[in-house]
Amino acid sequence: QLIQTATHLAGIATERKRAEEESRASKERYRALYEDNPSMYFIVDAKGTVVSVNSYGAQQLGYSVEELVGQPVLDVFYPDDKAAVTEQLKSCLNKPGQVVHWEFRKVRKDGSMLWVREAARAVKDIDGNQVVFVVCADITDRKQAEEKLRDSEIRSRTLLEGSPVCNKIIDLDSRLLYMSAAGVKRLKIPDIKSFYGCTYPPDFFPDSTRASLTKHLEQAKAGEISSVECPALDMEGCEVWYHTTFVPARDDEGRIKYIIASSVDITERKQAEEKRKQLEEQLDQVQKMETLGTLAGGIAHDFNNILQAIHGYVDMSLDEVPPKSQAHADLQEVMKATNRGKEIVQQILAFSRREVCEPTPLRLYPIVREVLNLLKATLPATLDLRQNLNRKCGTVLADPGQIHQVVMNLCTNAFQAMRKNGGVLTVSLEKAVSDDEFLQSHPKLNEQEYVQLTVSDTGEGMDQITMARIFEPFFTTKDVGEGTGLGLSVVHGIVTSHKGEITVESEPEKGATFRVYLPVIESAAKQVTAKVRQIPAGHERILLVDDQEIIVSVMKRLLQRSGYEVTTSSGGVESLETFRAHPDSFDLVITDQIMPKMTGMKLAGELQSIRSDLPIILMSGFAEDVSEDLAKAMGIKEFILKPVSSDDLSKAVRRAMDGKPAR
Repeated sequence: QLIQTATHLAGIATERKRAEEESRASKERYRALYEDNPSMYFIVDAKGTVVSVNSYGAQQLGYSVEELVGQPVLDVFYPDDKAAVTEQLKSCLNKPGQVVHWEFRKVRKDGSMLWVREAARAVKDIDGNQVVFVVCADITDRKQAEEKLRDSEIRSRTLLEGSPVCNKIIDLDSRLLYMSAAGVKRLKIPDIKSFYGCTYPPDFFPDSTRASLTKHLEQAKAGEISSVECPALDMEGCEVWYHTTFVPARDDEGRIKYIIASSVDITERKQAEEKRKQLEEQLDQVQKMETLGTLAGGIAHDFNNILQAIHGYVDMSLDEVPPKSQAHADLQEVMKATNRGKEIVQQILAFSRREVCEPTPLRLYPIVREVLNLLKATLPATLDLRQNLNRKCGTVLADPGQIHQVVMNLCTNAFQAMRKNGGVLTVSLEKAVSDDEFLQSHPKLNEQEYVQLTVSDTGEGMDQITMARIFEPFFTTKDVGEGTGLGLSVVHGIVTSHKGEITVESEPEKGATFRVYLPVIESAAKQVTAKVRQIPAGHERILLVDDQEIIVSVMKRLLQRSGYEVTTSSGGVESLETFRAHPDSFDLVITDQIMPKMTGMKLAGELQSIRSDLPIILMSGFAEDVSEDLAKAMGIKEFILKPVSSDDLSKAVRRAMDGKPAR
């Protein structure tokens, strides 16, 4: 029995020792799981009070366990997160047994902040009270990394989206993955996402542009940095010029992953280059016109002297041969040829801008109608003339003769384009209002009303190379002997001198359309009625001055036929000496402008210093440095251009003499 008792006591001692060992092991496991675990554990009651916290958790927050136990758990959370924490605790208590996750910010004792991810579960303690067991993991490093990544993405997005450059990301299969806002806006793409995954370049680009971009994209895929300038089209079909650079984007191991394409909008630069090119071409044209004008002026001067002699001798000969004789008919043909030569000289002077222009307020309708009436009688049956003329299209300030020449030259040019196969010649006259679209198409014009004259034909048409040269003097597509090449150059010179513009549209085999724009003025057109009156011959004494002997001879005879007493001189210096010796021996002086040693204007000034009442007539082969207004401002009575007929010469003499004050 004693042995049994001893054995029983030994068993009890063993059980106690085993229980003590198990208790110590349990405490060790508790300490390992709860106290020594590098995670934060909290037990919070239903009121939100901290019931328990492990040492690691307290240490991470900078507190002791005693400082946290019994305190509201909200005290360790970031102020902006407390309301959300309260809602999460309530949600957890309402879902006993379920694990709830959340991420919030906590505040350490020193005021610093840390991010934690918490897993919470509502359970009952040993007393049966409901508590929330919370396991917290410090995720501050992860949050900071995410924040840095987010900041980096924001900066990258800001650089991409805020840049005026059209940036694109393209994969190695040439699929578009991204396009920045600048490109979307400039190309007017309503939904860029619909293009993501599509082949780059897009289908709405021109074929030539797509081929060029594809070539340089492939070079970038091969590892090269490649650039190209080419036009693109926006979604509305408008042209946009880009300078695009393709750069291969590599990963950490150097493998090409994407292609970055950056496109800089160079449309304005291209437009400026095109405008500069046009200006350079215009400057070349102006210089060419000035050179030709100088040459033409000299030719016109000499040619007019020749025509003056021919015209004068023919004029006198016509009065001396029987009207119905063959000689009279032959002389009339010579006179026609002389007048034709005079017209050619006028054309030369027109494009060289040396012709005297007398602009006056006028309406174009009567002039255009007159030209068309003249043309009707000469047009062949194969040509249909159609007209649409607005009587009230406005008044312009222009020279009637030059406008007549513009209309006639344009219509003649159209007729010649249709002479082989016939066609339709359409002439219209209307008012053009310079709105924004008009000014963009006509940059040389201003914001005002214009009269628009349109002459179109259905003839052979022109290609771009021909159109670029049609306004050049002496340029013609006609056969030798069929044209001088002056018609359109004269039109261009006249229109430009009237502050207008002429444009042309044409394609081969589709005819041509010329449009002339002349500025409208407010003043009313003058109605000019020609008054014809017979001017009697005279008997006054005239001093005739010209350095050309043949001109002196013919004009002397013309004046003598009208009863005048004529003294001749071959130069300004000689005539000045003659006049100075006998100032009262002459009633009138007729002098040429261009003479060696002394011009006609200089001579006139010297003569007037001797006799202020002396009437003077100034002649010129072309108006270079002198005009009628300038001549009359210096006291010269008449200014006439060679060649001049005997009738016009006699009228000029009478006007000068009849207006002379009595001595």
